[in-house]
Amino acid sequence: MQVCAVTVAYNNPTQLERLLSSLQTQDGLNGLIVVDNSRHVCVSEIEATFRTHSGSYPFANYLRAEENTGSASGFSRGMKIAHEKGFDWVWFLDQDGTVALGCLASLLQNAGSADILCPTIVDIDCPSVVSPQSGATQNFWGRLVWRAFTESRNISFFGTHGALISKKVLNRVGYYDGRHFFVGSEDSDYAFRSIYEDMIIRLVSEAEARHPNIFCRSSEKRTDLVNEDRKSVV
Repeated sequence: MQVCAVTVAYNNPTQLERLLSSLQTQDGLNGLIVVDNSRHVCVSEIEATFRTHSGSYPFANYLRAEENTGSASGFSRGMKIAHEKGFDWVWFLDQDGTVALGCLASLLQNAGSADILCPTIVDIDCPSVVSPQSGATQNFWGRLVWRAFTESRNISFFGTHGALISKKVLNRVGYYDGRHFFVGSEDSDYAFRSIYEDMIIRLVSEAEARHPNIFCRSSEKRTDLVNEDRKSVV
């Protein structure tokens, strides 16, 4: 099975270096795509970070966006490239996260059980704490309920970081919707579309990815993050 990692970089070469370093320990990773949405002041550092790590992969592609069109569009572009190159799986990774040793191998061991495989997500600053980002189900009224699941199970929605998407899903569902989403909710939309097409999404508890706990952020901070990204589009 051929696996390509996709991440969207934005104005933080230190975080990107941390992420790409964590990928060096992952068995079964054959490709790397970095879509760079950074402002010009950070571009050279982001590209240099990519070059430092790109030699480890049979296929590596750095794509500089002419303008910041958001994470949804960035991941969509990366998905399209990996899909057209014939990869069997696309592995989504947020710039501000990392993956634990053996994460990808654990996900791939479950390749026959689901079409989208997701790791347990723990707080990057306190790895003993499982984040509600690990997955969501729908309650009786159809609302999303995010929970810190600790056992392997099928889920209805997933967070982007660490999600492993099969070619079957790409063929049937397509890519993230960069036209209607900028930063946030593009993964929930994609999960909804995947479930509609009878794709199975499964949380693999023994696979671990680390990420800042977005549920600890205030609504004001999340709004600020979106607004900062949008300023670079104007």
